[in-house]
Amino acid sequence: PSTHELEKIYLEDGCAHKKGVIAKFIDVDDRDLAANLLNQEIWVDENELPELEDGDYYWHQLIGLEVFNTDDNYIGNVKNLLETGANDVLIVRDDEQSEYLIPYIKEQVIKSIDLDAKRIVVDWDKDF
Repeated sequence: PSTHELEKIYLEDGCAHKKGVIAKFIDVDDRDLAANLLNQEIWVDENELPELEDGDYYWHQLIGLEVFNTDDNYIGNVKNLLETGANDVLIVRDDEQSEYLIPYIKEQVIKSIDLDAKRIVVDWDKDF
């Protein structure tokens, strides 16, 4: 871990573009300074994120949740998500490090998400 704190740069405007974003930062008006920021991660304080509609979730809210199938069999924990274009995919890993790719299709595959219980119920066979 680094012992120095990251410098905070504040976003003025931005939009999604292809596989990334185009961002304009406050007080970054010089082309060379802006070039130094290319291909960097952008972090947003969770409190700054817009409120979502009921039933919608940010990816960071799903990572770490336990996943069970409709028969109440434990499948694993969400380790990450993958954007495929058609639909997002939950990357779920069990205690033996087996990995399951479960499509994030509401109602058809994703039956329920309970953030308080840290639990997702899916219509998915662990042996699939």
